[in-house]
Amino acid sequence: MGGGSCYGDDSDDDSTDPRKEPSFMKIFDVQRNMESIRIPGEWVRNYGDRLPSHCTLSMPNGVPWSVQMVKENDVCYFRQGWGVFVRGNTIENKDMISFTHVGGGEFHVLRCKFLTGCPSRTDYDGEFSSPIIA
Repeated sequence: MGGGSCYGDDSDDDSTDPRKEPSFMKIFDVQRNMESIRIPGEWVRNYGDRLPSHCTLSMPNGVPWSVQMVKENDVCYFRQGWGVFVRGNTIENKDMISFTHVGGGEFHVLRCKFLTGCPSRTDYDGEFSSPIIA
C-alpha cells in the first residue's frame, strides 16, 4: 500500500476541527504489539483506505517518530519503526493509546497509563524521547 493521500481531499481547512480528525484507540499488549500494532479494520474502511506507507506519530511533546504502515491480507499495521517508537516512549503493557489522524500520514498520539488512566508526564516534557525520522 503506497503513495497517495489516505484521507481524501485535504483542501478543506477543517484540520483544526477535532470533530473532523478521526481517531482510534488501542490497548497495548506487550506480547503482541512490541514490533507492530494492528490498525482497526473499521477505521481503515471509514478513513484510512488511502493512507501512505510512510506515517509520522507525534506524542504531545511534539517529537515525531517515523513508522511504516503495511497492509497484509486487507489488514493494516504500523510496523517498521513501531518497536523503536514503543521503546523510545516507554509504552507499557495495557497502556491505552489514542491515535488521531491529522492528515496525510500524520497521527497525534496520546498514551494513558493503565493504572492511572492519565498521560505520562514524560509524554509532554520529552525527557526520554528523541526524534526518530527515517
